[in-house]
Amino acid sequence: MVRSPVLVFSETFGQDFRRASLEAVTEGKRIAGLLSTSLVAVAIGYGIKEKASHLGKYGADKVLVVDNPDLKTYHPDYYRAIGLEVVR
Repeated sequence: MVRSPVLVFSETFGQDFRRASLEAVTEGKRIAGLLSTSLVAVAIGYGIKEKASHLGKYGADKVLVVDNPDLKTYHPDYYRAIGLEVVR
């Protein structure tokens, strides 16, 4: 049976990831290991593409990046739509 990956949505502040997000990725990796599956980190924001690769250092097997100028300011509808696409 193929297991779905563990997903962690990373929160940013400006172009940096919040410390809690990095901790969540580390914990997500631990949980993924217990479930014998992979960890996918989702990074949403603007100007984060370069730094998103750092999530791999915290345990992400794969990083999905949505980097768009429209995401410079938080819009719940945008994040909801992106989240729905990711889990499909």
